[in-house]
Amino acid sequence: PFVRLAIKLAFYVALCSIHNLHFPYQRWYLYGLVLFFVPLLFQTFRQYFGPRIRRRRDRGFNRGALWYAVLYDSIVCLTNLQNNLLMLAMCSAGLFYTVAIPILLLDIFYTSATLQRVAQAIIVPMKPLSVTLYVFLITALVYATLGYRNFDNQFVYDEVGAELEAYFEKDPVSCNSVLTCFELVLYKAMPSGDMSSVLDDVDRLGNKFTARMLFDLSFFIWVGILLFNVVTGLIVDTFSQLREESIAREDQLENECFVCGFTRPAYDDLGTEYNFDDHVHDEHDIWNYLFFIAYLNEKDVNEYNGVESYVSKMLRNQNLEWIPLRTSWRLETDHQFKKRMELQGVSEVTDLKNTFKAEMVAMKETIMNEVKNEIDELKATTKTLLKELHEGHLNHMNKHFGDFGGRGGRGSTTGLGHGNDDVEGTPDNERGGTDLHGRASGLGRASV
Repeated sequence: PFVRLAIKLAFYVALCSIHNLHFPYQRWYLYGLVLFFVPLLFQTFRQYFGPRIRRRRDRGFNRGALWYAVLYDSIVCLTNLQNNLLMLAMCSAGLFYTVAIPILLLDIFYTSATLQRVAQAIIVPMKPLSVTLYVFLITALVYATLGYRNFDNQFVYDEVGAELEAYFEKDPVSCNSVLTCFELVLYKAMPSGDMSSVLDDVDRLGNKFTARMLFDLSFFIWVGILLFNVVTGLIVDTFSQLREESIAREDQLENECFVCGFTRPAYDDLGTEYNFDDHVHDEHDIWNYLFFIAYLNEKDVNEYNGVESYVSKMLRNQNLEWIPLRTSWRLETDHQFKKRMELQGVSEVTDLKNTFKAEMVAMKETIMNEVKNEIDELKATTKTLLKELHEGHLNHMNKHFGDFGGRGGRGSTTGLGHGNDDVEGTPDNERGGTDLHGRASGLGRASV
């Protein structure tokens, strides 16, 4: 841990040295050193002493490391202690600096749960907010560089001062380096989200009007709309999440036993003689379990009884099976409760059996209906295919018989013509009959 601290300190010293090469010494060098590296130094000592609290040889405790860890963790983790220390520091500072006295009014953040959630909505998403702040700094540096290279004579610290200087025919005070332009953009342009607050008005007919318009518009869209909305969204989402978690935690602590997990409705349903509040505060008081664990840690191992040895072994193995689960000593000794639980188990098995049977019957009916529908579809498809096949066969036979009948009719007509030459006066019906007979004979032979 000390190596990481030394690397951070070297980077900070290098940054201050580079800045001091171009500018005179400033007080924020020392202020930054105190504000950032004093807490990091205490944190580094905590990380160093943490693994060295328990000694290896005699298995005792390093009291100095232990007291330092307890003191550090108390200051960092205990909110009430932080409040008292901060109020004490402000009262002491108020004796010398009156500006510290109004800060005491901020004590409302420690007394109001709503304001604490508001503060947590800013503290919890500190990592994404820090990344967003870094993006703000990069954006300010990029726009300061572009503005200094392209619009160096348009940066102004004050519009009124620029007008007065123009009136007295003096050069307006502007930034003379990228760093000073960065400070100007970070100080005035970033809070407003508008680049025109640090740039002078540009002539619409000038050569740089289009570039200046795109420059100002892109800064407004990126900073004034996107980045500020990102910060707002992170804070609002975190506040909503913390509120939901707080409501769920309060509901769980109020309506669920911390030890066995019995819920209030389930415990109250056991009977009128069972009260959930009595169960939580008397039967399964969490402090009794904590005192019992502390008692086991202080008691000599050779003096353990059977139950204490069992629980101590479970604690060493980090096994929580010794803690009751949805039961208690009163419920275990209550014969009516046992009988009720047995009946409930039988009822649950019966319900499960009936549910399974009903599901199987429903599944059987579903399968039978599906099979029946498939068989009906198959019958309809087969019937359609047979019908189409039969119609195709009949069409083919009719076509074939029609061709054969045409050939037979022409032969009969020829024969009848020769007959009329030999036998005169033959009636027409007789000739027609002879023709029909020939066709019939031809159809008969074709059928055969």
